[in-house]
Amino acid sequence: MTEKELAIQNIKELVRRKGIFYALIMILVQDSQMRVSQMKEIDFSERISCDEVFWLMGYLIQENSSFIYDYPNNLNQLLLKSEIHNALKKLQYSYLQPFFDNGIESIHSNESIVSTLQESIHYDGDSAYDYEYADFAIMRYKYVSGWLKENKSLDIVELSNLVKHLEQFLLEKTDIPYFFNQSEKKHFWGHNPSVEEENHLRMIQYAHLMSKDIFSKNQKQQEIATIEFCKKLLSLLTFSKNDFVSFSCIDAFIKNFTFDITINNTLELKFDEPGRFNILDAKPIIKIDDDCYFVPYLLKVFKAIYETPYYWLISDNKYSKTASRLIGKAHEEMVSNLLRNVYGHENTYTGIKIRTGKGKESSEIDTLCILNNKVLCVQVKSKRLTEKSKLGDYSSLISDFDKSVNNAYEQGITCKKAILSKEFSFVDKDNNPISLPIRNTDEVYIMCIVCGEYEGLATQSKRLFKEKACCDLPLICSIFDLHLITTYLNNPYDFTYYVRKRVENWKYFAFTNEIAPLGFHLKNNLHRLEDQQFEIIDISC
Repeated sequence: MTEKELAIQNIKELVRRKGIFYALIMILVQDSQMRVSQMKEIDFSERISCDEVFWLMGYLIQENSSFIYDYPNNLNQLLLKSEIHNALKKLQYSYLQPFFDNGIESIHSNESIVSTLQESIHYDGDSAYDYEYADFAIMRYKYVSGWLKENKSLDIVELSNLVKHLEQFLLEKTDIPYFFNQSEKKHFWGHNPSVEEENHLRMIQYAHLMSKDIFSKNQKQQEIATIEFCKKLLSLLTFSKNDFVSFSCIDAFIKNFTFDITINNTLELKFDEPGRFNILDAKPIIKIDDDCYFVPYLLKVFKAIYETPYYWLISDNKYSKTASRLIGKAHEEMVSNLLRNVYGHENTYTGIKIRTGKGKESSEIDTLCILNNKVLCVQVKSKRLTEKSKLGDYSSLISDFDKSVNNAYEQGITCKKAILSKEFSFVDKDNNPISLPIRNTDEVYIMCIVCGEYEGLATQSKRLFKEKACCDLPLICSIFDLHLITTYLNNPYDFTYYVRKRVENWKYFAFTNEIAPLGFHLKNNLHRLEDQQFEIIDISC
């Protein structure tokens, strides 16, 4: 067996353990609470990720179908946090096994490249904040809202508001336990706590949910008290329809985004490894009893309302082409609206076609922004990673990246050359000549924006991007990254300067998420260190 197969086998054995579901809930409740005042003390590498939760749940449902009622006999059987994290770490390390086996000399081999890309796809972090998924879903599906109402009984605006209310509802419930930060743990024990001392504190944090019988010497009383404790734990992450009767779409929401384990439908869950389709990604809420719904990780619910309707739409053979066109139109508007907030309406143009001096159409610019003698050409793509890419198929990774980024870059290069040649003209989508206030342009920057969920984009850009000789490199990012950049750099000069520095230092800085260079820039203006060939920017910087 490979290291990955061994790691997955280890996880499957772990999820068969008695009480594993409730041990996982203890982790989820604690990880769902992040107090701003304690941000510096949080070790994010020790927090379970959204995807990891749903891998565990996917295996749990398949390997232990009665997990809801597989209660532990006592509290000790709930102390599985370190075992869960260790099992997940082994899985992550298995993706980098080619480096461990073959050494640094294998870094440019296809096997090593694929392992790096796979690891980045699964572990580089989420591409957006929860509220971004909710707000952008409204804009993404505004032109297909009629189809969603007719076929799924969902109003996208009400759906977005419902999910936000669900988040507030669950956060208020999970805010009841008080979780000790690292300083408090050290102060409590007088030293950095051992694993056993950590476990003592973990139990203390949930003391308000326990009855005194949980410590009884009578085994039967202890088992009953432990079951009651587990039920109270579960209630922290559940809701019922009655909690949201004010929303007319609650029934449709539950129908479309809930996986029902109360019926024998585990055949839907043929999840065998990360990257494979997991029904819980599309339906991230789990019905565990009559009118009782379990939410393992809220972010996945927000992500589902942004991504899942897209699959419904393209699965409708009669409507898929229209849906793709309308969603593509919405994506272009989403990007242009973000840039208008920076450059202003008078300097932001959409759907511009550019022609050379001979009257031949060269290419189309999705969004063009002008700042004096500087021009920004933005190409927008709706492509997302296919399942084959997520599973590590090298040709699929290349194909997906070509369609989402390299092709957009080709378009941008064509437009850039035409603009700098001075022998061009602009026409609108109806081929009517238009005049834009471009004078003596001396710099043209290219941006490639991906609007679909594209995991590991920054790492893939380093590995799969096809650079053109004598051409400047583009800034490649997701629409969520663009939202973040335009929020912090909402002055056109600041934004353009950032694009320029990112392009100039494209090969110098290494990072896994656009948040990292943006944060570094806000502190250091992306200045290079002297006598350094490259620099790694950690997201915590």
